[in-house]
Amino acid sequence: MKTNKPLITVIIPTYNREKTIYNCVKSLQNQTIKNEYYQIIVLDNHSTDTTVDIIKNNFKDIKVITNNTNIGMVSNWNKAINITETKYLALFHSDEVFHPQILEFYLEVCEKEECDIISSAITYEQNFLNIKYNNIDYYKDMNFNNFIKQTHGNIQITNAMFRLDYIKNNMFDEQIKYYPDKEWQYRVYKTASIYYIRNKLTYTKIGEHQLSSFYWKALKEGIVNDKNILYLKQVISENKIFINKIKCDKDFLEASISKKYKNEFLAKEYSHLATIQFLLNDKERYISILKSLTYTNSFKKIFIRIIKLLIILKILPKKLLFLKIGYQK
Repeated sequence: MKTNKPLITVIIPTYNREKTIYNCVKSLQNQTIKNEYYQIIVLDNHSTDTTVDIIKNNFKDIKVITNNTNIGMVSNWNKAINITETKYLALFHSDEVFHPQILEFYLEVCEKEECDIISSAITYEQNFLNIKYNNIDYYKDMNFNNFIKQTHGNIQITNAMFRLDYIKNNMFDEQIKYYPDKEWQYRVYKTASIYYIRNKLTYTKIGEHQLSSFYWKALKEGIVNDKNILYLKQVISENKIFINKIKCDKDFLEASISKKYKNEFLAKEYSHLATIQFLLNDKERYISILKSLTYTNSFKKIFIRIIKLLIILKILPKKLLFLKIGYQK
């Protein structure tokens, strides 16, 4: 494959990531793909720490664009889309480290399959950089039914690559602040040609900025200030809107999969609400949501493990081990 200009623009949207930005950028410089095929841009959202200085001092050939003000995470993602001029945009987040073969694999699959979106599996094992893959193991053309059946999307927003002409017509909703990736996934699975590489090509470490980590941090330390309470209430509000939208969505209602999988999909969303209600010390409401849900057998097993973990952490009482949660076959 010959090219006169890069095929891929790797944009790293970032904000106050002085602890992780160096390793992120370094991993993207050490790719097996030829340098002529890609360029790297750091899109800084008005950081107040040394993030920009670290890039400028250590990576002289990396272009840095700094916003004059913090425009918000989702607006920064959309800005990345708008400034891209190459065939593909790789939107890689600044708190992750990427395998040397990630861009090689992405480009090979995208050029062969003409897909709109591609992402890959993540790992929590730091030694993954030492693995050399001989083959690309990937799912072909994920669809809306599979998205519902699996109860979550296979698009890892933090390491996804998009065909530019597709993503320009399917940008992120800037009105959604807390679940932008979830709403976006639900939307694009209806129209996009989506591929997912099962090779583990991204190392991620859960940080305090991530919602899942926020749950556990709050569970361990308790909600201690009004800011946290307001944040969680806003998350609840967005999640309720998302659930109600799904329940009325024609594509969801007419999807050619069993009612079991649709119930499981909704049950997962309701479980997020239940967790947040507990964090807000509304324990009675938390229990009522759990008891009202209908689970498939597989989902029930997963949820019971979560309950057991909370009991081990002495967050929930032992009597909840005997909570009867119904499920349909």
